[in-house]
Formats: sequence, structure tokens, C-alpha cells
Amino acid sequence: MNSSFLRFLLVGGVAAAANWGSRFFFAAHMSLGWSVAAAYMVGMTTAYVLSRLFVFESSGRKVWDEYLRFAAVNVVAWIQVELITIGLVRYGFPAIGFHWHPESVAHAIGVLSPAVTSYLGHRHFTFKRRVAAIAEEYGVLGADAAIKSDAIADASGKLPLVVDLDGTLLRTDTLVESFVQGLFSRPLQTLAAVPLLFSGGRAQFKARMVEVAVLDFATLPARHPLIDHLRAEKAAGRSLHLVTAANHAVAHQVAACFDLFDSVHGSPDGVNLKGTRKLERLRELFPAGFAYAGDSSADLHVWQGADSIVLAGASNATAGKARKLGKTIEAEFTHKSPSLKTWRKALRLHQWSKNILIFVPLLLSQRAQMPWDLLACVGGFLLTGIAASATYLLNDLADLSADRRHRTKRNRPLASGDLPVHHALIAAPLMLGGALVGAFILSPAFALGLLTYTIITLSYSFRLKRIALLDVLVLGGLYTIRLIMGTVLAEAVFSPWLLTFSGFFFFAMSLAKRHVEVSSASGPPNENLPGRGYRPSDAPLTLTLGVATSVASVLVIVQYMMAEAFPSNVYHLPAALWAAPVLLTLWISRIWLLAHRGELDDDPVAFAVKDKISIGLGAILGLAFVAARLL
Repeated sequence: MNSSFLRFLLVGGVAAAANWGSRFFFAAHMSLGWSVAAAYMVGMTTAYVLSRLFVFESSGRKVWDEYLRFAAVNVVAWIQVELITIGLVRYGFPAIGFHWHPESVAHAIGVLSPAVTSYLGHRHFTFKRRVAAIAEEYGVLGADAAIKSDAIADASGKLPLVVDLDGTLLRTDTLVESFVQGLFSRPLQTLAAVPLLFSGGRAQFKARMVEVAVLDFATLPARHPLIDHLRAEKAAGRSLHLVTAANHAVAHQVAACFDLFDSVHGSPDGVNLKGTRKLERLRELFPAGFAYAGDSSADLHVWQGADSIVLAGASNATAGKARKLGKTIEAEFTHKSPSLKTWRKALRLHQWSKNILIFVPLLLSQRAQMPWDLLACVGGFLLTGIAASATYLLNDLADLSADRRHRTKRNRPLASGDLPVHHALIAAPLMLGGALVGAFILSPAFALGLLTYTIITLSYSFRLKRIALLDVLVLGGLYTIRLIMGTVLAEAVFSPWLLTFSGFFFFAMSLAKRHVEVSSASGPPNENLPGRGYRPSDAPLTLTLGVATSVASVLVIVQYMMAEAFPSNVYHLPAALWAAPVLLTLWISRIWLLAHRGELDDDPVAFAVKDKISIGLGAILGLAFVAARLL
């Protein structure tokens, strides 16, 4: 799939969420038709800003001219959305007997419908470069034939090799990296710089981001096969030059990390050295000709004027267009698009297992046979997972620099460059917004719980995880919130026994995870661990607190059995419930034994899902509850 179209779809998803979500506000004051129209304006403006930032190059026109073209394309899409939405509400859904939130579902289908037509319209009309610029480009390219022939005649040895930076030498984009770093470290200054994209151009925005954000250039993910190739060329006596659209200060700082280049040229303030501008600059620098290593569609202009090509990180579509230019391809370093495995790793899908807690109130309340309650819990499970994955992406974006310096975290998809940063930057708010909107449709009370869960999770990621003991209390609380959300969805009665047990138990499990980190730390005993509020000398404390609260959770179960389970008529064989404290004590003891030995490498809950002994004990416990209930 074309990478720009993929980015367009991601941007469209964010805009669609803004469109669809804002309709709920407008619907309170307008008819369906007008509320759809007003919401579409919100979505269209969002789409224009993000498209200019992440998808298309500026056409060179004034902002309002470009925006009007954008609006013209969207008028066609708006008509399409209106016809589909109103048509489904008035005719389609009544014909098939569909009555579940018909207006919302119809609007969602309508919003998603014009994806391909809008992309083509914006690519070939809204952001199509001005005729004058195209004529200038063809004039430049026409003069290239003479330059190229002179280069072939006069060159001795290999021509200078010019290397692009973003996406070529590096597996990331320094502007996006700066924007993300600034967004989390200096959000107000970063957001205040965004209007420069429209008033002063991309070059001024880049210059401002250099002032706002401080990147750790030494840790940025590099394209190592290309670097090995460049070192070999350098050793053979070939001159290498870094020429990039990135700000000149960024270009020099990156170049200093590699000690490869004979000269470095970046975008000066006010000029974006990209596309035809870069080609003109290269002709000034290398009148006898040059080879060029690049990756993006914007580099096609440069390749057309180069004598030979190096493909480094180019998509299949861009590489195909480059080959059609008929130039010699010196080397090719393939581009690997993010796979499903990469996304699965970035989204931490294995952590969704923790959301099984949402089903616990449903099972304990004997309402699992109610189809709607079961379906609601399934929906809650999925929406909570999506929201949690979005927070993982945001956490990884915020911790990019630290993760790249970490022994194991540097292999995470975002830190390693396997997943482009801008993909996560778009996907995270889209997923989070979609999850919250879906939660509101499912149940406003559940949506409030999910919003609370999200806020606490993000607070933990950005601040609370650095405060000793409060961090594990928060982690334990997040598990309890899942139980509360499950209780809401199952329309069950809140059980103080269940919530009390959850508080003690998951606080203890969070301490087990932290104890492993503390006890295995190799630093000075009285020095805090990086990013944590603990010291290696705190290991006896985490062990003692963890074991004590683990025992307390078992005592809560025993108290529940004696005070409520045995006297009630809910269980036909209450004696079978004694398996619960026995098996739980056995499992907890094993967890703390592994933690004390330093053999617990994962969150205890995530560990239990993969551990055969834990699964076996859980199965026996389940059978005991069935026996207590049915026998």
C-alpha cells in the first residue's frame, strides 16, 4: 500500500473521529442534516491541518487558496456522506429492521465512505503544485541532459555520493521526532509553533522546533546497512555529502555522530531544501554530477537530475518510479513496512489478558447466561484493550530517548524505528478517541470508568511511576477499576468483598514486579533506579510489604467464605470453596519465590496467563467454584 495513502487513512481516521464525535454536540441544537454538515466542517478542518503536516507537500499556494481547494474536494465527499447517512437512516435501516443507534451507525458509515475519492482529489487538485513551479521544474530537468553528459565525460572515478537524512540515513524523521519530543516536554511552545507551517512555511517551523526540542541525536535509529555501505565507499576514497531538508543545525549534529561526510547542508531558515530546491542546490554544489541516496517520493525530482541512484528505505511504489527513470541504481537497501507483528508488539496485545477481569463480576453474579450482558462485557473488553494500547503508544512516544538508551527497551518498535513515529502519533489519539466514543455508546457509566482508567494510566506513565509505593498502589488500583467497569457492564451489585480482595491482591502483585527490578539492580544501594523512586536497598521492604498484602488478600477470601458464602444458599457445596484460599496461597507463594530468586521476568498477571502451572491451578479453582455452585 502506498505510504502516503496509508498516512492519509490514518489522518482521515483522526478527522473522522472529530467529525463523528462533534455531531453529538451539534445534534443537541440542530436537525440531523445540519448537525452532520457542522460536524463535517470540524472534521474537514482537522483533516486539512493534519494532511498538510503529515501526508502531502505544500502546493506553494496561499493557505486560503489551498484550503478552498481542499474544501471543494470535500464538498463532493460531503454530498456523498449526506446521501449515505440520510439514505441509510430513512430507507436502508428501516428496510432491514436495524434499530441500534441508527443515526450514529449511519453517520459512521457515511464518514468512512469517501476515503479513496478524497485522497485522489487532494493529491491531484488540492496539493498539486502550481503550474509555474512545474514549468520551472521541467526547465531545470531539460537542462540536466547537458550537465549529465559533461559529468560522464569529465568525471574521474566515482561521482560524489549525496545522502539524504530523514528516512534514508536515519530510519526516522527528525522533524517528527522534534515535534513529539517537544509535545511532551514543552507542549505549549510546541503547539504555538504549528501556525508557522501555514504562515511562515515548513522551514521556519523546523527552525522553531530546533529551539523548542532537544533531541538525543546519538540514539536516533540509523539505517546500518546503508552506513556500512557508506563506510566502504569512504574507505575507497569517494566523497560523501549529507544534504537534507532538515534544519541545518539538525543536519550538522546528526553528521557529527557518524564522522562520514565531507560536507553537510541542511535547510537554512526560510528555505525548505526539498524536491526541486534540493536539486538546484546540488547542481550548484556538484556541477560535474552526483549520485544520490534517498527514500521518498520527493526525492524523485532529485533522482531525475542525478547520474545514479541509491535506494535506501524507499517504499515499493517509490522504488518502482525511481527505476523507471532509467538511471543506474548503485545499491538498494530495502524498506520494510510495519508488519502486523510489529503493530502487535507496539500495541502490547498480550497485555489485553488483564482485561479478563471485566468478566469476573459477570461470572460471580450468575448473569453470564444473559446475552446482552455478555455482549456488553465483550465490548468493554475490546474497548479497554484499545484504550490501553493507545496509552502504551503514548508512553513509548514520551519515553523514546530513554528507551533507546535502555538495554532491552531499545528494541521496541518505536524506539528501534521499526514503527514510524508519525504512525503512532496519529494512531494513539485515534484509538483513544474511538475507544471513549464507543464506550459512551455502550454505557455512559462505563465510559466514565474508562476515562478515569485512561487518565490514571497516563498519569502513571508520565509522573506517578517515579514515586515509590504510590506507583504500585496506582497499578493495583487500575486492576480494581477493571472490576468496577465489569460490574457496571454486567449491571451487577458491587461486592465490597471483591473490591477489598482486589485492592490487597493486585497491590501485592505490583510489588512483586517492582521487587524484581529493585533486587536485581546493580547500582549503588542508596541511589535511585533510573526513572523510579526505589533504591536497591529497598528490596527487603518491597518483599515484606508484598508478602504481607498477599496474605491479607487470602484472609479476605476466608472472611468472605465464613461471613457470606457459607451462610447463604448460593452455593450447594460450599466446602468446595476452601480450594480458593489453598490454591491462591500456593500460587502466591510460588510468585514470591520466583520474584525473590529474580526469575520473574514479567508482570505476575501476564506471567500467569503464559505459565502452565498457573493455568493448571486456575483450572482447578474454576472447577471448585463450579462444584460449589452445582453439586
